[in-house]
Amino acid sequence: MENFKSFEKMKRLFIYQLSAKKPIVHGFYGRPWANDQRQELFRWMQKFGMNTYLYAPKDDIKHRYDWRKLYTTEELDLLQSLINAAKEYKITFVYSLSPGLDITYSSDKEVQAIKDKFDQVKSIGCEAFALLFDDVDAIMHEVDKSKFSSFAMAQVTVTNLIYEYLKCPVFYFCPTEYCESRAFPSLQESEYLSFLGKKLLPDIYIFWTGPRVVSRSITIEHMRSVADILKRKPVIWDNLHASDYDAKRIHLGPFTGRSVKLKDEIAGLLMNPNCRLEANFVPLHTVAEWNLCEDDAELDGAFDSDAILEAGDIAVVAAYIVEGDKSKRLYHPLNALNEALKKWYERLFTEVEITPSCQMETEALTSIVEKPPFLDSNTGRPLYKNLGNMLTQSSSDPQMKPTICAMNSLSPDYSEPMDLITLAKDEPKILVDSDSSNKMNNQDMVDTSSDVSMESSITTDSGGSVQPEHLAMFVDLYYLPFEHGRSCIQILEEFTWLHENSFVIKKKKEASENKNVQTIINEDWKRRCDSLLRLLHNLTKFYQLLTALPNKAAVQDLFQYVYEIQGIASMLEVILLWMADGGLTSAPRDSDYFWRKPMIDGEPWIVSGGSVSDLLKLLFVTPNIMDLITLKSVIPLFLNCLTMRPYRDKDEKEIYSLYAQDDSLSTNFDFSNDCKSEQSFDSQIVPFLSHSEPRISFVAVENSSYGKRITAFSCAVLKAKEFSKNVQNAYTSKTQLNYEASPEMEENDCIEGSKLQSEEIDSCVSLQLSDQFYEHFPSQVEIRWRSTNHDAVAVRRLICASAAALSFNGLIFLILIILF
Repeated sequence: MENFKSFEKMKRLFIYQLSAKKPIVHGFYGRPWANDQRQELFRWMQKFGMNTYLYAPKDDIKHRYDWRKLYTTEELDLLQSLINAAKEYKITFVYSLSPGLDITYSSDKEVQAIKDKFDQVKSIGCEAFALLFDDVDAIMHEVDKSKFSSFAMAQVTVTNLIYEYLKCPVFYFCPTEYCESRAFPSLQESEYLSFLGKKLLPDIYIFWTGPRVVSRSITIEHMRSVADILKRKPVIWDNLHASDYDAKRIHLGPFTGRSVKLKDEIAGLLMNPNCRLEANFVPLHTVAEWNLCEDDAELDGAFDSDAILEAGDIAVVAAYIVEGDKSKRLYHPLNALNEALKKWYERLFTEVEITPSCQMETEALTSIVEKPPFLDSNTGRPLYKNLGNMLTQSSSDPQMKPTICAMNSLSPDYSEPMDLITLAKDEPKILVDSDSSNKMNNQDMVDTSSDVSMESSITTDSGGSVQPEHLAMFVDLYYLPFEHGRSCIQILEEFTWLHENSFVIKKKKEASENKNVQTIINEDWKRRCDSLLRLLHNLTKFYQLLTALPNKAAVQDLFQYVYEIQGIASMLEVILLWMADGGLTSAPRDSDYFWRKPMIDGEPWIVSGGSVSDLLKLLFVTPNIMDLITLKSVIPLFLNCLTMRPYRDKDEKEIYSLYAQDDSLSTNFDFSNDCKSEQSFDSQIVPFLSHSEPRISFVAVENSSYGKRITAFSCAVLKAKEFSKNVQNAYTSKTQLNYEASPEMEENDCIEGSKLQSEEIDSCVSLQLSDQFYEHFPSQVEIRWRSTNHDAVAVRRLICASAAALSFNGLIFLILIILF
């Protein structure tokens, strides 16, 4: 069994709904939530009309890996406080145990261990229980084989014994074959499932995830087939919003793909949500609405597509149907989503502090670090190491096995790490003062290029606070595992169109006899480019305003995802501006419009990488470039917002300052800082600006409440060998003569100094490499950055943008990257 595909690898907070009853179940793989986070969940559950909570955190080591051990007095006290809190909110607390990893089914001692564990939890007020056998090998010990004829018989025998022993009215069972894709050899022919249906006591509920672990849709016909085999209505364990299989993904879209009429065919439904508590508000809200509705609001065929189910206005036909049938409460995903977004927007402006256990650890961490901590872009955890590599880490390794976590969420010392960056006193902050932030408009916050008309995309002043459209766009970009929201589709469509037509515009500029046609083409491209830039600016502004929200718990949970998608937006933006400057010189290959193709049937980690992956595909059109950028290493995060744009002539003076402050650039002769900076700029930058066609020179701009500054810049050339020869022939000698005749040299009157200066210019400008080397590394990128503790992010993004621009112009091999 592949561990990566396992059900166990998903954090499981579930909403379980039984007809009039509406219970919730909570069980997850990964770091368990703190008790105060669970109690916050109870408040949500009561508000949404849900009434059952299943405790099944896979990394509570005494739930799964060390299931035989009883809880200590301190752990039991914490568990009891959780049970009491659940009762306070009228919620039934279900305690589950997962002994399947190493249980000996035929051992009386093992069965007694389960009884003892349940008795201990029962003694503190728990009245409902569950046994889970998901994600275990269907192999029995030799001693078990002598007693049981099958794996199913062993599980059923133990489960029936425990159920009869406890004499509790509510008991759940999770089978090893918990979805159709895991049924062997098939759903209809599975002996395991058939035995469960016949022999498992009829009052025990059985969990089922649908056709797959993560099911895009669950039909009435499918559930009827399952019910026929299990001899009872199953309880759906729904992983639509689960995200533990990829740490870079969350799913904020509405509950969809399940007919309201499905409720008649099942005993209940459990929703497995995102890893982050605050990210589950919209999914929970839409599931609650689904449960309250009596029927589905059918979509017109023209609107019945994946791309329609996005954050935004309700489709007219759907709104008409909902409005037109007053006799029933109809469920429509868009309607439910819009209502949930309104409530979530209100919650973001409600003061919610980070939970006490999280805050306690935060205070302990900040007392021992000298500089602001960063976040690991994969896990979201604080990172206090030196940077080892410029590239972002991903944990979506199919061969990755779950690690046994020594931390128990019931431990008195347990607390969730604080994911939000804590700033030191001397670190610039973003929009800390809400009054001053209200005075800032978009032009103050986002540095953009003047080469494309940007006014239309940055004149709307939102008053310096997060707006509903920002939130809706964010939901669109982290929508559902098998589909994107409208804004994400718009970015994919428009960027591809602009890329395909940028080269056409360049050709028209070079040879166009019809000026009217040329004007129409240029204006259309410019209009669509401005529209897309406006969309990307909204995302950047959301990133800048996020930390000022009163709901700090939401900021903590969402920051790393906003950060990730804003970084991609900054790369898309700089490529758009570069294309607008005429940077594209090669006709692009026809796009395969991969997002339009029907998605193959499969699990989301196989058939889709989410919006982050799909948007990156726009930039990296060759496998070699994709491999270069997607190397797996850790990179720290930081708060201040980075944007990128093409180099402008007016940037020259500011880039001088990067050289002036660097003592490593001192020459063998004593020159002033101004002269040293000018020499370095002329020898290392000007050749790329004057002898590289097209120009691929970008700057990374740090935007903070203190203003904007260039924090790094890059220069790239497609044909490095040809570039080196041209520079040597046409540029170096002229530059050497200029410096030999400079006032600095005349004043110092030093022939030896002039000679050294000339040699240094020659060595800087002329990179002498072998022909064989250029065959393997035909292109060149050079990066310069300030000596600050977060320039790794700027450098990585500049490398990505430069690689993308080179690949757009035909680079198919590797590139040489020089960091100086």
